[in-house]
Amino acid sequence: MFVVVLTALVVSNLVSALDQNYTYSNAICSIVAATNVADISGYSMWQCNETNYPATSPCGDAPWNGTLCNITGFPEAISEIHLGVTGLEGTIPSAVGLLSSLQYLYMYKGKLNGTVPSSVGSLSSLLGWGLFRNSLTGTIPSSFLNLRALRYMYMFQNSFTGTIPSEIGTLTSLIDFEISDNLMSGSIPPEIGSSSSLAAIVLYGNYFTGSLPSTFGLLTFVTDLQLFGNCLSGGMPSELGLMSSLKIMGFSSNRFSGDIPSSLGSLSEIQMMFLELNSLTGTLPDTLTSLSTLQYIYCYNNMLNGTVPSSIGAMSSLIALGLSDCSFSGSIPDGIGSLTSLELFFLNGNCLTGRACCLLLRG
Repeated sequence: MFVVVLTALVVSNLVSALDQNYTYSNAICSIVAATNVADISGYSMWQCNETNYPATSPCGDAPWNGTLCNITGFPEAISEIHLGVTGLEGTIPSAVGLLSSLQYLYMYKGKLNGTVPSSVGSLSSLLGWGLFRNSLTGTIPSSFLNLRALRYMYMFQNSFTGTIPSEIGTLTSLIDFEISDNLMSGSIPPEIGSSSSLAAIVLYGNYFTGSLPSTFGLLTFVTDLQLFGNCLSGGMPSELGLMSSLKIMGFSSNRFSGDIPSSLGSLSEIQMMFLELNSLTGTLPDTLTSLSTLQYIYCYNNMLNGTVPSSIGAMSSLIALGLSDCSFSGSIPDGIGSLTSLELFFLNGNCLTGRACCLLLRG
């Protein structure tokens, strides 16, 4: 009796392994059928036979270029697909969602078109997902919110539409969220502040509207926040000063108004601050001059007024200073001459005076 049960168990496991292998084979062959990958130099091994089974094993002794397997032999389990191939054309097949062991799916720098299938939400082990620099359209399927292990999401330079779902805050493992240069719209949901692992939020070149959520202040690991080239409006929340790891603040070419928060003087790691081409008013806060790591500050083409802070000479790392086409008045501080790292400065289009004025305006 024991032998019969053991034999049945072995057979059952073998059948399960065969089913898994067949599923993986069909999924990988669906990519071959939906794209021209096999026609690209260096990828000719991406071939399947008439039964929709790989002609050679993607995980065998001669693995397919662009794949990585977490085990070899049988059953096959592809853990990574990297097809960053210029000239890659076709669509993303829905069967890709059957690759249940997949941890990284990168298909970029090609001419993939069509929509992204909702089946990607079944890839529960996915850590990295990159479809950037293609010609994909439609919305990013909401099923991506099922990818709770996801760390890296790169969808930039496509033609995606739609909005950022409020449930984005449930992706607490997400580190990089980059969807720039698309056709997306709507507001940035305040729930994004719950994505506590975020280090990069890159949303530039879309049509996002509304105000900045104060919950950005909860994102203390973010180093890169790039929102330029949208239609964002309203004031800059003071909570931005709580983003203690921030190095790059890209807010240019929006419709921001109101004062520049003095709390930005708390951004002790900041290196680049781009606030130009908005409708900001008030003065340039004195607190900014304490930012010893700041290298680039562009505030030109705003409605800023008052004087240039006299303590600006303390900004020892400053490389570029752009304050042109505002309404600054008074004298150019003498301390600006002590900025030995300064290479670019733009002060024209103001009402500045002083002995150094003519020299600086020519700079």
